[in-house]
Amino acid sequence: IAHCQMDYCALRTLKSSFLKKYFYTTLERILSPFVDHFITVSEYDRQLGVVNKVSSLDRVTTVHNGINDLPNYKVVCSSSTCKKLVMVARFEHPKNQAELISAINIIKNKSFVLELIGDGPLMKKCAAQVNRLRLQDKVIFRGYCDDVSLHLNQADIFILVSNWEGFPLTILEAMRAGLPVIASNVGGVSEQVIDSVNGYLIERGDTDNLANKICDLVDNDKKRLFMGDHSRNLFGSKFTFSVMLDKTVKIYKHVLSVS
Repeated sequence: IAHCQMDYCALRTLKSSFLKKYFYTTLERILSPFVDHFITVSEYDRQLGVVNKVSSLDRVTTVHNGINDLPNYKVVCSSSTCKKLVMVARFEHPKNQAELISAINIIKNKSFVLELIGDGPLMKKCAAQVNRLRLQDKVIFRGYCDDVSLHLNQADIFILVSNWEGFPLTILEAMRAGLPVIASNVGGVSEQVIDSVNGYLIERGDTDNLANKICDLVDNDKKRLFMGDHSRNLFGSKFTFSVMLDKTVKIYKHVLSVS
């Protein structure tokens, strides 16, 4: 049995050159006859593989990523009037912290603070943007952290602004923490975030709507907690490691039984 987990990052990356896209697509087409079945981490990738003629739908199954739940994990809901927003991502081109900072500038009179967790080559540029807009009291740069789960446990809202995505694990970590999620509607994100149920999906580049949705959750405790509860429930039913493992094992068993 051959198991291949498709990853079409090169195909969906806006900055990728035509030659890079052509190379990866061609390589996967060449290898396709030697693979019994493909597993993709999102339905978005599954459809992309078919569109690019890597495989037919019947040879590809989506198994969403899953992560372990945390033992004795308790969701902490902030009672402070100053809400804590968190984005966890490297400062590099797939992510767009700069757009989030611009949205924060629109609503800077609201009572919240934004924590940006991560490092990377664009961090200095974003820090300069914060200084230029005089948002030092609104935006905190945490840098690289090895205790992300603790920061999420102390947060009220999770935000992920991206130019492109696959199936981000940081959203699963936020859902595990019982947080509502505001995220860019790219890649497989819509398979994690159900709009107006456990968060909001924002179209890429719509800074005004991003600001409005942040305001909506900052100002509305009932809605924020409602969406956070749905995040936690969705995580438990669909995105744990055990769910992922069970689905993967079933695929292996099925392929072995017909080979």
